[in-house]
This record gives sequence, structure tokens and C-alpha cells, in this order.
Amino acid sequence: PRTLGMSWWGHGDEEKTLLLEKWNATEVSYPEETLPARLWTSFERYAKLPAVISDIACLSYETLGDMSKRVAGYLKARGVVRGDYVAVCMQRSVERVAILCGISLAGAAYIPIEVST
Repeated sequence: PRTLGMSWWGHGDEEKTLLLEKWNATEVSYPEETLPARLWTSFERYAKLPAVISDIACLSYETLGDMSKRVAGYLKARGVVRGDYVAVCMQRSVERVAILCGISLAGAAYIPIEVST
């Protein structure tokens, strides 16, 4: 097969270096700690502090952790494993936050399904 080099696009060596090396230098270091591990840490470290506040409810980290752990246990008991996807279709609420955290604790990812009002 025929290949076309950068010079075909009319770019010189300087532009080629800029495009392919400098602008493409997107390496970023990420923490090794997972989202579930960060959630566990937050539930323990900030137990008595408010984690979720809405017009009608306020959950402490401890309460959010308890709710999230129950959700994770429920999902695992029904066969949800790491790498699975769980669809979530509900209005914004403190309960939804607990459900999303619980899905993460179960090792799954959530797919938000838009609720039309």
C-alpha cells in the first residue's frame, strides 16, 4: 500500500515535530488508588461531615457509606461483577448519589439514562 508522509501535507520538519511530538505530548500520571478505595477512605475519614446536601435531605459520609455498601451488596448478590455496566434511570436525589457510589463499590460502571420530565 502507498503511504503519504507529512511532507505531502505541506509541513516541514519543524511543523512535523510540533504536531506529532509537542502537541501530542499528553502523558499524565494518574493516582494508583481506585475510585472505590477513595470512597472507602472518605466514608471513614469524614464520617460525621455532610457528604450530600439537597433541599430536602443531608447525608453524612457515614450514612452515604452505609447506603452505598447496601447497594453494592445488593448488586453483587445479583451477579454484578467488576467491569459490568448498570443502567440508572432516576431523578437527581441523595439516593441517586448513594446508588452511583454503590455501583462503583461493586466494581461496575453506571450508564445514566435520561429521565424526561
